[in-house]
Parts: sequence; C-alpha cells; structure tokens
Amino acid sequence: MKKDTKKWIPASEKLSAINDYLTGKGTFHELAKIYNVSHVTVMNWLNAKDDIIRECKACAIMFPQEPLNDSLGEDDMIRNRSSLLEEKRRLLREEKRLKYRIAYLESLLKINGINEKDIAKKK
Repeated sequence: MKKDTKKWIPASEKLSAINDYLTGKGTFHELAKIYNVSHVTVMNWLNAKDDIIRECKACAIMFPQEPLNDSLGEDDMIRNRSSLLEEKRRLLREEKRLKYRIAYLESLLKINGINEKDIAKKK
C-alpha cells in the first residue's frame, strides 16, 4: 500500500495513535492502516511522545481563550476538526482571491503606465 509522503498530521491524531497503541487497541501495522501512515511513523510517534505532548501544550498556551477540556468526546473532536478544516478552506479561497486581485491591480498599473516599483508597499 503506497503511503502519502510528507503529510502533516495534527498532534492530537498522533496522541490518539500513541494512546491506542499503549492501551492495546492495535499493533503498529494496524494503527498505521487506521491513520494512513507507515508503521515506522507510528513507532517514531511513540518514541517522540514527550515532544508531541509539549507541542500540544504549546498550542494550548498560544490559544488561551479556548477552554482546556481533557474530557472532549469524539463528537467534539470531529466537530472541532471539521470546523478547522472549513476555516482552512475559507482561508485558501481568500488567499487565491487576493492573488487574483493583486494581479488585476498590477495589470491596471501597467495599462496606465505606472511603474509599480515607484509605489511604496505596505508590510
């Protein structure tokens, strides 16, 4: 089975895989199929679990307005993940729209004979 290379996996999914392994819910190979990664990746997650936990804690510190709740149900996690994915899609659409807008404005500058390097850009 061919795996996707260099795919970003959220730390929460990594912790779920580690928890599943430690509670005996599957072997490395079974969990690899569930999470669609290599079994070596699952082993690496297990070896780096302290770093992954620190990463989760750092994210929680970065977003203190979100209440920390260790007893989130599976439905809450799915809903939270789906809302994050929808936000990501919205931002990608906005990025694409802004790129088109910049190209449009640059073409207007060329049509009007204005050198874009003469205009100060905002940071």
